[in-house]
Order: sequence, then C-alpha cells, then structure tokens
Amino acid sequence: MCSRHGRRSCVSSLQESESGLAPRTGATTAIRSPNQKMSLRRFVDIVTFKSYADLRAERERTYLGFMWWVFEPLMFMVVLWVVFAKVLGRATEDFLPFILVGLVMWQWIKSCISHGSNAILEAHQLILQVRLPPVVFPLVTILSDTVKFAIVLGILIAILLVLGYGRSPALLALPLVLIAELAFLAAVTLWLAAFVPFVPDLRFVAENVLVAMMFLSGIFYDATTLAPAIQEVFFLNPSAFLIKEAREVLLYSRWPDFVGLIEVTVVCTLLAVAAAALIQRLHRYYPKLPR
Repeated sequence: MCSRHGRRSCVSSLQESESGLAPRTGATTAIRSPNQKMSLRRFVDIVTFKSYADLRAERERTYLGFMWWVFEPLMFMVVLWVVFAKVLGRATEDFLPFILVGLVMWQWIKSCISHGSNAILEAHQLILQVRLPPVVFPLVTILSDTVKFAIVLGILIAILLVLGYGRSPALLALPLVLIAELAFLAAVTLWLAAFVPFVPDLRFVAENVLVAMMFLSGIFYDATTLAPAIQEVFFLNPSAFLIKEAREVLLYSRWPDFVGLIEVTVVCTLLAVAAAALIQRLHRYYPKLPR
C-alpha cells in the first residue's frame, strides 16, 4: 500500500500514464508499455495505488466498511461449525481451529482466482482508454484480496494464540507457507486472466473447478488419515498441500515441508512470470475483443 507521504507519487505515476495520451481512435491502437518500458518502481506504484483506491472504494460502499471482510468468512465458519459440530456431531476437540485454518487459507485462494481471472475482461473499457499494461489489473485484484486476507489471518492467529495454538518457533515458518501460496494463486490467476477475455466461458469452468477443489483440499477433514497411496496423489493438489502445511505450523507446532514449499514457490513463480509475459504479448488483441 502507498504510505500517506508517498501517495502523491503514486497518484502522479497513475496520472502520467493517463495524461498526455490521446484517447484511442480504434481498437487497433497498440498499447505503448511493451515498447516504451515502464520502470519497475512506477509499475509497482500504479499497482499499489490502484489497489488502495479499489479497497477504499469498496470500504466506503457499505456502512460497516472493512468489517465485512471479516464477517463474511466468519459467518461461513460459524455455519460449518454448527453443521459439523452440533447437527452431525462429528467435531473433535480441535475441530474449530482445524476448520478455521483451512477456510481462511482456502478463502484467499478462491477470492484471488475467482476475482483475478476476470480482471482483464472487466477492465475492457479502461484498457481502451488508458495505456497501462493489462497485467496490472489481475495483479491489483491479487493485492487487494491479499490485504483482506492479511486482516483475517491476523485475527485468526490471535484467536489461535488465545486458544493455546501456534506458540512455538515453528510459527516463524509461516511466511514461507504464505509466499508459496501467493506464488500458486498468482500463477493460476494470471494464466486464467490471460485467456478469459478470449474464452469468457472459462470463468464458469473456473468457478466449478474451485467448488470441486474446495472439497478436494482437506478443508473439512484431515487428509493425513487417508491411505498412504491416496495421500501421494491427494497432496499433488497444491491447495491441499499448502493448507496442510499451514496447519502444521499454526495448529501442531511442527516445521513445514521446506523442500515442498520451495518447489511450489519456484515452479509457480516461473509459471506466473511466463503468464505475465504472455499477457503482455497479447496486449494488442484485448482491445479488439467484443465486450
């Protein structure tokens, strides 16, 4: 996020991208950014300032503001706890913190992929008017949803500490888990964002896949109790692996699988960079697509 002191530079960076540029006379006008390279600092300023502006606008659209970012996952957690613990009677002693960790980590993945995959398609009109790299739009969505996640995660960690969980040096490994998850969701989001403008039906495919993945990621059950042969296949799903590693750190005070996390981070980072490069190569086609 832009600091108050640095916000003026973020505004000026965004205005510089928009000012002095003649409106597009047609969809065939090419975006300048790939030819006239935007500096990394200016690019970061634009992404952070637009994320800040979007979050502020979203907060001001409701009376409770940012509290809705907490209430939505909290209400979902309460409903699931009532169903599993009270109605079905299948809750164990640590069921509530178990499902809290799973849902918070999953909600971050779901929000970023669901919102970010549509980002370039929804920014069609803005792409026609402003010469900005199209990759800015999914990155802004990822950053905005990550800020919301950070607030909820902070509350979750506070709750777990009060309940007696997470009080071990293993908690220091949590940033590595979060970095791996961020790389994963960035890779998936950017690849989807690149192709959704060409095949809008991918949005619905992605939503249905996310529903299936929610039940195949071990959010509501302990996948480590499955047969070893099944676990080998089950944890090939990065979301299932990352949720398990978050529980290892937050609930069981155990160090995570460092090798696995590094592998996920490296592979997904390379995939995200490749997707971002592809989006830039496709930049000239996005304005031509029907809306």
